[in-house]
Amino acid sequence: MYDVCEVREMKNSGVNKISLTEIAAARLADWVKEYQSTDRRTYLKLKYGIEVLFINITKMFAVYLTAYILNLLTATIIFHISYCIIRKTAYGIHARTSIMCTLLSIMYFVGIPYLATSYSIPGPMILPIYLANGFILYLFAPSLTKKGVSMDYNKKRKLRNLSIVMCIVLMIITLLISDETTKTLITTGATLASVLTIQKNTI
Repeated sequence: MYDVCEVREMKNSGVNKISLTEIAAARLADWVKEYQSTDRRTYLKLKYGIEVLFINITKMFAVYLTAYILNLLTATIIFHISYCIIRKTAYGIHARTSIMCTLLSIMYFVGIPYLATSYSIPGPMILPIYLANGFILYLFAPSLTKKGVSMDYNKKRKLRNLSIVMCIVLMIITLLISDETTKTLITTGATLASVLTIQKNTI
């Protein structure tokens, strides 16, 4: 899923123009502007925010509709929550086009839960996996887009530490849960979010 910086970066690089989304976001932003006076900078932030909302709603709809059709809705929700808990502060790489984002989202949030419901991670492997995730987050989180590299060191360190803390919290929850499928879903969600912080320009 995209955040505001990622959408802006896509626009500036000319990689993808999401015309319908841009038009809808612009019209809604113009409507808001009619009732509240804003400067150009505030208007652009509002427009980007609306656009991010529209994009994420579209992606979420595609993911959860697919999961529902395949009877994987609960598994996808558990996996996605675990992923988002890490992703929120760790950030990470993202698709460079809207279509690719949709396809990858379905592959990640439906494909991995499908495998997790069929194959469980052995209990003795849970702790080593989380330790590896924590190490990855320590090295790479927060994994920022080009627009976010100017973030000051203290804020980056805070985000990194929060990511590691969330990883530890998920690890404790996972170890306390008895259901093997749920343990696997939470672990794989956290692992995906951790792995996606590894970018080429950070290695």
